[in-house]
Amino acid sequence: MTSREMLTILEDVLQCQRNAEDDWIDEYIYKPFRSSKEIWRYTIDGGKIVVTNQANKESHSGSFRQLLWNRLRLHLVCDTYKQQYERWKELNYGIPYVKIDIVRDSDEGLQSSYDFIRSIWNVNQNEKEQSGLRLLMAEYGMGKSSFCQGVRILASEEIEAAFLYDNASFPFVFDLNEYRNSAFDEFVKNRLSDHYGINIRFSTFEKLCRVGIFSVVLDSWDQMHDTPVMRQTRQDISQFSALWKDKGRVLITCRRSFYQKQLHMKKDKLFDTEDVQIAKFYTLTGFNEKSAKDYFEKANEILETSGKQLVNQNWVEKCWNINSDLFSRPLNLKLLVKHFDIITEKYKLTDERVETYRFLQIILTRWKMENDINSLTHGKDILKSLVMLTLESGLNRSVSLESFKRMIKKEIKSDDHWERIKSVISKLDFVSIEDDKQIEFRLAAYQEFLWAHYVLLELEERKLCGSDKLLNRFMLPQEVRSWIARELKQKESNCLKKQLELVKYKVKADVGYSGSNAITLLRDLNGVDYYKKQLLELAQDLCFRPLDEADLRGLNLMDANFEGSSFVGADLSYTKLDNVIFSDTNLSDVTWEEYGKLQKCAFLNNSVVAGTGSGSLLTFSITDHTAEMQNLADETIRDSNFPHQ
Repeated sequence: MTSREMLTILEDVLQCQRNAEDDWIDEYIYKPFRSSKEIWRYTIDGGKIVVTNQANKESHSGSFRQLLWNRLRLHLVCDTYKQQYERWKELNYGIPYVKIDIVRDSDEGLQSSYDFIRSIWNVNQNEKEQSGLRLLMAEYGMGKSSFCQGVRILASEEIEAAFLYDNASFPFVFDLNEYRNSAFDEFVKNRLSDHYGINIRFSTFEKLCRVGIFSVVLDSWDQMHDTPVMRQTRQDISQFSALWKDKGRVLITCRRSFYQKQLHMKKDKLFDTEDVQIAKFYTLTGFNEKSAKDYFEKANEILETSGKQLVNQNWVEKCWNINSDLFSRPLNLKLLVKHFDIITEKYKLTDERVETYRFLQIILTRWKMENDINSLTHGKDILKSLVMLTLESGLNRSVSLESFKRMIKKEIKSDDHWERIKSVISKLDFVSIEDDKQIEFRLAAYQEFLWAHYVLLELEERKLCGSDKLLNRFMLPQEVRSWIARELKQKESNCLKKQLELVKYKVKADVGYSGSNAITLLRDLNGVDYYKKQLLELAQDLCFRPLDEADLRGLNLMDANFEGSSFVGADLSYTKLDNVIFSDTNLSDVTWEEYGKLQKCAFLNNSVVAGTGSGSLLTFSITDHTAEMQNLADETIRDSNFPHQ
């Protein structure tokens, strides 16, 4: 870093200005209760910071890093990390962070989470900094957020010496699930000030990242506001990328399914080419058998003090053989410790396999019974209202407590009643209330589980879903559909078929996404013979239905009849459509990944004529599955009015 670059950063850190031509900065220090002041002059000499008292010419020198540590009070950031970790540990019933394994995707190299955490800020053995972008991916409950608590506690214990004497970068951890609609630079600036007491411009923070003095951990990218929207995700990456240029180091955690979903969206490229080349990908594996045993060993103290049965290593080993998927998720073990009595009473985990959905359902049922939920609001399900409200807020998992109060105001009888409602809600393991201002789901997975839970209840009613139903209001994302599909696989149900029958001759304004969700779920269940047969039978008459945004990728829909139905925004990529009837079907913005997104289309005998987003004219033969492309100008397609049959 040049002397001029150091002085530019010092201007912001010291909150002082220098003349453009000066090679020093003067800081005015006023004495308490007196009008006199001292002037301290900062200069750069051989990479060292020299500070001179202009009155008595007393001077001191030290490293740029030492000055940043003191003036930005980075030791207080470490104290904050300790407080955040202790608060998390308290929510984890006193059980500390347990290390797990991390796999490097490129060569399946394995390292412990502690070693991986240290590599975020340390230089490696070859003295080459591990700069650039790293993505740490895992699915629900594997410990992504717990890993970030591991970053906090390890940094608070080890970073001072490494930062001051070994050229390590100081790691700043940001929870992206707290991100709202402000610009990313404003989000970082506000979090630095509000959480860590550091008041510097984002441009200064960015410079310190790019020279390797600061590093960044961004937790829960998949839970940022509106990140399911591709253009928003691309914008996020553009804003993040400034932090990993040059010597910058950034670690982003997210679900692998979220990242893969972005890669499948080909309208925009997710990363710039240079960013893809420097990006490194890792997988958080969750607990193995040994770490699960370590976790329960530490949990035994908790169980003993609460008078619960102690867990021995032999029991964990037997459970692992049957329920490794359940036990590999740190989040599940946390809940198992708390609800050990009722879960082990309900299921013999050493002998029978338990799906995570059933596991969480036990906890939900216990909460409802112990708090007499039905009598609390006379049958109104306030938890479902909370799910609805968070989804209406843009798939957010956090909303203001005041907004929740307004939503259920008809159910609130008095101030005391409202206080009881808050108390009961806060007792659910899935929800927390922060400072009596915000109410949120502790994890997106809990929100998704409850979303799936209530959709399953709506499906079992076998009634037309109005606007007060989740099935109607929102298109189900893959994560929620996975919960639902796993449950429906356990039984033979006609609830999806019933929904598709109910939406015939209806319009989207009446039934919303009910039909779209039903047919997409049947697509998810196409590997199950019972549901595959249902879909093939239904395909003979899927006429006059609103199926907008349905996902039918890869299905065999030969001889299907879609006359008069609406598929606006649907995905028909790689779908077999031989001899399909499309008369008067609305295929606006349908995606056929083989050819792009259809802008306009017409049906002429046994073929489809369509304008694509790339400005070409596509003719697609339904009978022999062949296609011809003709290049036309964009304006020709826009001006064309293709007649429908």
